Amino acid sequence: MSLDLELIYPEFNFKMGKSSSNKVYQFDNFKLDVGCRMLYRDDAAITLAPKAVETLLALVERRGAVVSKDELMSAIWSDTVVEESNLAQYLHILRKTLGANPNGVPFIETLRRRGYRFNGDVRVSESLPQNGASTRSTPKDEPRCGNSTTLLPAIC
Repeated sequence: MSLDLELIYPEFNFKMGKSSSNKVYQFDNFKLDVGCRMLYRDDAAITLAPKAVETLLALVERRGAVVSKDELMSAIWSDTVVEESNLAQYLHILRKTLGANPNGVPFIETLRRRGYRFNGDVRVSESLPQNGASTRSTPKDEPRCGNSTTLLPAIC
């Protein structure tokens, strides 16, 4: 049985797994690894749906700026038509997961009739590419992106 889902399901958008970015966004006690599309709290992996991670990534990359609902919808579901309730569900999950920043302000703020804003002091760092020779210190229980034994997340 093949795990090469691109060959089995070519119509799905697998842009998440193809990222070559080595960026890691750090805020409060969280780390968002862009290459692996994983969120960590205190070096422990947090299980999130792939689209929830994409939603967070879209907000973190535009931190401090107001991102409209339409901009988020097109960034997350670029070639798919979905209901706005899907976005609301992922924002709810992210708010519950992230909570508030040290100042008591929610990390993800809703600005009525305008959009959403990520409120966090974000630091950007570069991680080393993940391969067998990597010496990067990795968070505990981190699945290795390039490892063929890593299970793929559910497709949303």
